[in-house]
Amino acid sequence: MAAALPPSRLSLIVAGTAAAVLFTEIVLTRLFSVLLYYHYSFLAVGMALFGLAGGAVVAARTPALGDHAFALWRLRRGLAGASVTLLALAAAFALLEPSLTDILIALVLTLLSSVPLVLLGEVLARALALGRDRVFRLYALDLSASAAASLAAIPMLERLQGPVVLVFPAFIALALLLLLTPPGRRWAVAAGLGLLGLVMIGAALDPGPLVGMGDSWIGRPVLERWNSHSRVRVSQPPGTGPGLLLTIDRAAQSSFPSVPATPSRPPEVNPAWLREYPDPSYAAGRPTAKVAIIGVGGGPDILPALAAGANEVDGYEVNGRIVELLTRTLVARNATALRPEVHIRHDEARHGLEHHADRYDLIRANLIDTWAATAAGGFVLSENGLYTLEAWRLFLRRLKPGGMLVMTRWLLPGSSAEAQRLVALAAESLDREGLTPAGAHLVALSFPTYLTDRAGEGTVARITTLISPGPFTSTEVASLARFTREQGGTLLLAPGVPPAPEAAAWLPLLDKVTRGPFIAASPWAIDPPTDVRPFFFLQLRPGDLLKYGTEGLGPVSEITINGVKILLLSVILAGIGSLILLIGIRRVPNERSESAPWSGRVFFAMIGLGYMGVQLALHQRLAIILGRPTITLATVLSAMLLGTGCGSALAGTDALRRRPRATLLIPLLGLGVLWLAFPLASELSRISSLGATMAAAAAISFGAGAVLGVALPTGLTLYARTEAAVAESWAINGAFSVLGSSLAAFSGLLFGSQRLVALAMPCYLIAWLSATQHHRAGANS
Repeated sequence: MAAALPPSRLSLIVAGTAAAVLFTEIVLTRLFSVLLYYHYSFLAVGMALFGLAGGAVVAARTPALGDHAFALWRLRRGLAGASVTLLALAAAFALLEPSLTDILIALVLTLLSSVPLVLLGEVLARALALGRDRVFRLYALDLSASAAASLAAIPMLERLQGPVVLVFPAFIALALLLLLTPPGRRWAVAAGLGLLGLVMIGAALDPGPLVGMGDSWIGRPVLERWNSHSRVRVSQPPGTGPGLLLTIDRAAQSSFPSVPATPSRPPEVNPAWLREYPDPSYAAGRPTAKVAIIGVGGGPDILPALAAGANEVDGYEVNGRIVELLTRTLVARNATALRPEVHIRHDEARHGLEHHADRYDLIRANLIDTWAATAAGGFVLSENGLYTLEAWRLFLRRLKPGGMLVMTRWLLPGSSAEAQRLVALAAESLDREGLTPAGAHLVALSFPTYLTDRAGEGTVARITTLISPGPFTSTEVASLARFTREQGGTLLLAPGVPPAPEAAAWLPLLDKVTRGPFIAASPWAIDPPTDVRPFFFLQLRPGDLLKYGTEGLGPVSEITINGVKILLLSVILAGIGSLILLIGIRRVPNERSESAPWSGRVFFAMIGLGYMGVQLALHQRLAIILGRPTITLATVLSAMLLGTGCGSALAGTDALRRRPRATLLIPLLGLGVLWLAFPLASELSRISSLGATMAAAAAISFGAGAVLGVALPTGLTLYARTEAAVAESWAINGAFSVLGSSLAAFSGLLFGSQRLVALAMPCYLIAWLSATQHHRAGANS
């Protein structure tokens, strides 16, 4: 019989496997989001993560029972299989062309993705079970390694790019396998490590992806770049024009105009840009010397600003790859950024405007969706900090007295929900800033597009709202009306003129007395979004989702509504899977493999649900404050995991270990404090330094993780006294964590981020009651 694993080697197995698991989870979210729409990404990754619970079930049903040779064989088999299947999964992402329906592709990739996670899940559960006598330290190590992996994912996704990034967790698995392989057989594993290392070095040296993905694109590809929250592909569309097309992930697109520079100086400003890129922002006749562009994309919105005489144009762009294209990689094709008036700022616009004292003549956002940004956290509901009441009030405060905030969204012929919500948000923002009556400060225009409503109800239009601290004059309204007619559009709403027939019903939105009743009576959710519920694109009330189809809602709204329906499906599937796991784990009569009691199963299920609710609440709220989605992901995830690890280590001290009931009150008390203090999160926006804001957000996340981290290891000491029971408890907690992430995302729609914290409290209360009952029963027996 083989000797037991040394503690140091067992610790490395736990840390390395945990890091590989979390890294794979983050990478799968990114890869699925490129190949599919983001709601399918959420479903696919969530279901694939059930593989971790499945692996723990395998470990629970095949306990080693002291046979160290058997345990080592299972660990080696799991690590070798995970490495091979991760490489196979990378090949599948590179070769699979999504020519079938998205749901079938999602299903196939989910099944493939679950295989390495099952294998890694078994390794992790078995390793924790082997070290159950020091589970506090091992669990803390697990979480610390996971925190490190969440940070490492950011540079790895930047450097390796594309499906090749899955080579990294395969490399980790092989390195762990090398630790467990007898000396005479290590040469083969070492050779595999060397080969994977060479692949990663080659991918890191390549400016683009070493291996791309098999999805289609519009036109001939020119280049492709990845980072931690998007893939940016530039292509030459069909036709003879010199311009390019920039596509972010699967669907978000922007034109990339051809503006070449002369050899000795930047490109000259061309007055024709005002005709080629018509924009009502410059038709009112107001000064536009200083302009802020939200979401630069390929740069088309910069050109009319320059042609209109702007002497300072600040372009806010959250995607670093797009900044790189405009300022370096493709500057020969579009040299707009070389103009002395243009300043491209790599920052999320709201965060940048919050912390710069500049005041503008014009702040412009044109069809900004930031789908790629929201996918960084695996969300599907496109929570967006640009379309909230707090954001628009900030934008108004950053305008000069005669400045304008100009926003463009979609206007569907059969469903004006998005347009009405835009007008409601504009009017409410003006009222909150004391700029009344709102109708005197607001103009709404519509312009036709080449898109057709797929429900056959007509041509899709764009609605543009212009709001200003200074009232619009009759001369300015006449100029805007003339411009709109020249473009074939319609003046919908403006002070001093009758509303257009299609907008006449919207007039109650302009009056703060009639706005509320009109919104309440609407069949759509058109209330102004807030930072607590920042879901501008969800124009259906969650309770009415099953009553509506998606026809007539348009591409952006349809994606969101489908996302909610897929989210509901994931809740149902995760709930079914979790209940089957909770009830159906087989009890083994052998004394050395005794399962955890029912109260223990409830305990681990509840803390899995509650923990994910708190994590998503913090992520959703802090994403609005920090702005950059990648920074939010790294900050919240790594700090909370690290805090949970520290909480686990703290629970292992003698003072807390001897008092499990008192220890399990810590999460409840901590959640109460977090819930009471949650409204104060907005104060973080006042911190001028991004680094200091990150530190404050990390401290909050760390503290939340620390108070919650005492629960799981304390529960393991109470309930899991055998190897099988440890693996079983781990499986139940993992399965209900997946369910918790789906439920938390859906509950965030219904109740907002603060109430997610409140909803987590009953979960930990049930866990405490279960543990108390079990502890009393044990004391009385």
